[in-house]
Amino acid sequence: TKYLPPNCIRSIEKNGQGYISKIYLTNGSILVFDTQKSFINDPGSFEGKAYDRAHFDEPKSRLLWVAVIRGLVDTDGDQVWTLTPLKEAWLYDQFKVPATHGVQDIEAFFLDAEKNKYKSEAGWKAFKESLLEDEKEARVFGRWSHLQGLVYKEFTPRMYSEGGNIVE
Repeated sequence: TKYLPPNCIRSIEKNGQGYISKIYLTNGSILVFDTQKSFINDPGSFEGKAYDRAHFDEPKSRLLWVAVIRGLVDTDGDQVWTLTPLKEAWLYDQFKVPATHGVQDIEAFFLDAEKNKYKSEAGWKAFKESLLEDEKEARVFGRWSHLQGLVYKEFTPRMYSEGGNIVE
């Protein structure tokens, strides 16, 4: 709530653990905060809602995503993802590949953590030094960890002359 002007907040609802679950704004908007753990405990609780926008922080299961984006249908709402690609390989096929090929309804920004001007250089250096090489690929360079050490799905194990990717 520290980023919302107090005069914009009508009321705040907290869950059983005391965490903010909804913020009702004076303009009629409602900010809803939920977790993947809540979805696992009760998948049905994510169904039948309408949203204008969904923000996913870090990779989520495809089942949770489908339940939430169904709620974007009524308003033709949009979705925003902020994540480090450590798991949930389906995201690569769903968003990364289409974004790379210019699909019109997907806009993607792939950021290099090295260029984050708000990080502590000393903290960043210590963090990087603690990582294994394959961990750095995802956590430092934003590369999809499920592809590390694997042949890309697009690879065709035939000779180039036969329509494949192998050259003499």
